[in-house]
Amino acid sequence: MKKIFTFFASMLLICGITAQQLELNPSFKPTQENLTTSDAKGESQQEITWLTSETQAITYGNGNTGTTIMPLMEFTAYDIAFIDSQEGRIKSIEKIMFFINSEALTVISGARVVVRQGANITSSNEVVTQTVANVVGGWNTVELSTPYIVDPSQGLYIGYEVSTSAAGYPVSLASGSEAKQAWTKNSTDYINLVADQGHSYVFMIKALATVEELEGPHIQLKSLDVPSAAEIDDDLTVKGVVRNIGTEEMTSFSALYTIDGNTIEENFTGLSVAEGATYEFTFTETYKLDEAKSYSLLVEVSDPNGVEDDAANNSLNAEILVLAELVSKVVLHEGFSSSTCPPCNSGNAKLKGILNAADKSKYANIKYQMNWPSTGDPYYTAEGGVKKSFYGVEGVPDLYVNGKSQGISDYSVDKLNALATANAFIKMTTGNVARNDKTISVDIAVTPLTTPNSDLRIFAAIVEKQTKKNKKTNGESLFYDVMKKFMSSASGDALPTMTVGTPVTISFTYTFNGDYRLPGNANNPINHATEHSVEDFDALKVVYWIQDIKTGEVWQSGIADPNPGWSSIEDYKETTTFSVQPNPATTQFTITSEQNLTQVTLINMLGQVVLDETANGTHHQINVGSLAKGFYLVRIMTEEGVSAQKILIQ
Repeated sequence: MKKIFTFFASMLLICGITAQQLELNPSFKPTQENLTTSDAKGESQQEITWLTSETQAITYGNGNTGTTIMPLMEFTAYDIAFIDSQEGRIKSIEKIMFFINSEALTVISGARVVVRQGANITSSNEVVTQTVANVVGGWNTVELSTPYIVDPSQGLYIGYEVSTSAAGYPVSLASGSEAKQAWTKNSTDYINLVADQGHSYVFMIKALATVEELEGPHIQLKSLDVPSAAEIDDDLTVKGVVRNIGTEEMTSFSALYTIDGNTIEENFTGLSVAEGATYEFTFTETYKLDEAKSYSLLVEVSDPNGVEDDAANNSLNAEILVLAELVSKVVLHEGFSSSTCPPCNSGNAKLKGILNAADKSKYANIKYQMNWPSTGDPYYTAEGGVKKSFYGVEGVPDLYVNGKSQGISDYSVDKLNALATANAFIKMTTGNVARNDKTISVDIAVTPLTTPNSDLRIFAAIVEKQTKKNKKTNGESLFYDVMKKFMSSASGDALPTMTVGTPVTISFTYTFNGDYRLPGNANNPINHATEHSVEDFDALKVVYWIQDIKTGEVWQSGIADPNPGWSSIEDYKETTTFSVQPNPATTQFTITSEQNLTQVTLINMLGQVVLDETANGTHHQINVGSLAKGFYLVRIMTEEGVSAQKILIQ
């Protein structure tokens, strides 16, 4: 799972390297410019691209050595069949244009333009390649020696390949969010910059295409409206949108869908769909999803106005995963960091702020301290190195969310919340969890909601909520959710044989050996057979998850905490000063803050939230007469962040 380095706006990801950022309009949609219109054959030339801005936002490449990168923009068969408001189909590619970062020209050793076609990116074949003799900084325009005639039934991938003789970042990106545009080929792997790596950038590529008009009645199945996941015994309603891509009004068409070997047909008549217009249709007959499995759905449309047309753009497929129960996914964060990496300080602070502001039931977090730069973090472990190799991590800070690379500068509470709305394929709940001196044990109830595959592994790792003693050179003094020891193998354990809908309990136990030792650096890591690096055994918890070791996808995660009441005032960055009066309190107390309060939470020593109120202004009064006597943690949230202190109620 080797990965090419990516550099992201406003965040320094690799020590000692900077990135460029320009303020750009983040809106994004496919755009075309009608350049010329030709003769009566109904052909025109259009510039096709997914860019909305031609301004370079950031660059992309390899920060260690020379490499070869192939950025590509994708047009599906449905994009080919209908280009924006132009009623026609891409017939041929005449020119390819790509943007190169001027600052990296000196490391470029070669370049060529490329066209690929195939059912999908991984099965596509290289159908055009042409060497670029002189690469310039900015836009490069290459006229193909022979225009490429496009196969309208296949996906079309247009781009270029650039090779570097040394470390450098020649590939230019602009802001955007169109996932299918952003493919890149590195060695034998294809990576989608948006969908696979979670970043809001697209490659700067354009092409000049000849577009031909489609005479007579023609129909395109533009999109489907079906759920990606459903609960067992749901009735599936199939909906879609067709577009009239012909040159006359569409008054009728036929449609059918095939699922699980069954075919349902229907005719839609009495329509009045103008040229270029769309029509939303719904099949009247539903289908019972009575098994917990993945259903393959094929929808086909045909015979506009009773006339047979070109079927290249008349069908779409969808997969519907039927689950025994609909359960939301707990979002897993795996961070890679080091106390010797200066950018890790700001990166970790941003992630901490996001997690503090999010609903804690929606996520789990684990941090692997790494053995570089310089001598690395004293809490580096060989097990953390296994996870580093699994993901192909080559720089810190780095973040993986649900098993996919996620730029820290691009991450937010909104993104976390969106990920937490996804349906999980497995349900995981904590059974018994306990700590006895240096021994932690946990039972995890695992219920598959669909048939699990053989590539799934269960992971369980002991995490220390906060550490201090691994402080080194980057300015961090507190480190959160630091991985101490895997209870499973660092590569995960195979799951037992399971039946959909039936829970299986998986148990883990680990005892830390010997005494505490603080390694001087990562060159002499802890030997778990004889010693440990746990600063506070009361601060330990278990993060567990199930992951596909081939795709990296995390199916579900969770937290088992034997001591949820553990807290440290230092766990909350003191972003604002506030007072609590009186303290001790009997019936009520008042919070006075320097900044406007937004939320006030009262937590007992068992870690249970006993009061959670929205606040407004710099003062807020809390009534506590009904609460049990004892110590509580008062946590406030302001626009600046989170702070906390203890109060005694007597």
